[in-house]
Amino acid sequence: MLCNNHFERKLTILMILSLTLMTLLMGVAFAAGEKFVDVKPGSCPNAVNFNSRGVLPVALLSGNDDIFEVDEIDPNSVRFGRADNMTVAPLRWHMEDVNFDGEMDLVMHFSIPELKPLFAPIIEDDDDGYVAAGISFMADGDSFAYVGDDDASGLWLKIPGFKN
Repeated sequence: MLCNNHFERKLTILMILSLTLMTLLMGVAFAAGEKFVDVKPGSCPNAVNFNSRGVLPVALLSGNDDIFEVDEIDPNSVRFGRADNMTVAPLRWHMEDVNFDGEMDLVMHFSIPELKPLFAPIIEDDDDGYVAAGISFMADGDSFAYVGDDDASGLWLKIPGFKN
């Protein structure tokens, strides 16, 4: 189920153009119709209070062995970031079955104060803000990009609208 919010309309064209360009230029692997990343597991829309001093949970879902194996990802190498290399590392992580498929998923927690600068171009003073509204051709998933070789430890989480 796609999350609907006011930022989705503002970013849809930019996201599609950005994803297309990134796919062509960087060889990014996208898996249409399958969900690999869940921002704020169990929440839709993915509302975030950017004035909070808390954390934002992001889950890498298991069961996608043809793309990457969750248990082989080094959480120290994962970054929540933008194309300009402004990135944030997770504060902590743990394994948990967040989508109840019987397989353990990697759940990482990112500092909201550290993430706030990444979202600055789309946060308005009176908004809580939304994370990864979903992309029409990636059914029911949060936006993500797998950048790198065959080594899944190079996984980068990307924010819609900030890709090359």
